[in-house]
Amino acid sequence: MTKNYSYKTGISSWAFTWNIGVAGYESPEKPMKLINLVESAAKLGAEVLQIADNIAYERSELKEAVAFAHSCGIEIELGTAGTELNRLEKHIRTASEEGIKLLRTLPHSGDDIPTSSVLAERLVKAGEICEIYGVTLAVENHDHYRAQSILDAVERVNSPFVGICYDPANNYGQGESYLECARLFAGRVLNVHYKDFAVRRMDHKMGFLIEGRPAGDGLIEPGKLAELFHPGLSWIIELWTPWQGNIEKTVLLEKEWAEKSIKYMKDLKNMRGVFKNGNK
Repeated sequence: MTKNYSYKTGISSWAFTWNIGVAGYESPEKPMKLINLVESAAKLGAEVLQIADNIAYERSELKEAVAFAHSCGIEIELGTAGTELNRLEKHIRTASEEGIKLLRTLPHSGDDIPTSSVLAERLVKAGEICEIYGVTLAVENHDHYRAQSILDAVERVNSPFVGICYDPANNYGQGESYLECARLFAGRVLNVHYKDFAVRRMDHKMGFLIEGRPAGDGLIEPGKLAELFHPGLSWIIELWTPWQGNIEKTVLLEKEWAEKSIKYMKDLKNMRGVFKNGNK
């Protein structure tokens, strides 16, 4: 059966984490700024760019980046972290004013980790705010919460303006597999993070390591996801590029992985790819 890979190929600022800079590690010689991120997305031929919470910018920089992205035919999605309502409303309003239709957020931010019931209460109110501004909120599954808790909170909202940003790797922190979560979330998914990964045994044999891979080189079976999710969603590449011992090697590898991942997603979409796993 032919898979329906009718997604929009996108990339996130989380695909360039080392190029932007990671706290506690050596900084790149020229840290990536927001306008550089748009330039990279354009060079790669991405249809969508998700500007997430790992890159700092002023409002004027966002306005410039959005205008430049649109001139390149790139749709912008915005990302933040947390569900505290005042902060969340600020980002919803910003998205609306910049013509951005989707805002992705994490359920938590720093020490603010709401219980499942509090999260549900916040999302109900956030849904009302989103409807006013015409912005869709995609809440990302994360390792602080069981997948069912995220789904229950979203379903309590019962609004087309609130759904799930599905990340295949995050719920391994709860011992839940990527396909288990995908099947659970399927009808509520508004946005996909395509973050491929591998699982390998540690050298001492006592335990396993979940480690990032370029799209197509890991365990994700996109055909199974395509069968579950609605067509037309943005599938946004994120990367967990391993540290290579110094920043120069790491940022180069990250850029290589971004290029390889976008190519894989485009080839897959156009059914041109040659894949190592027949199920892909």
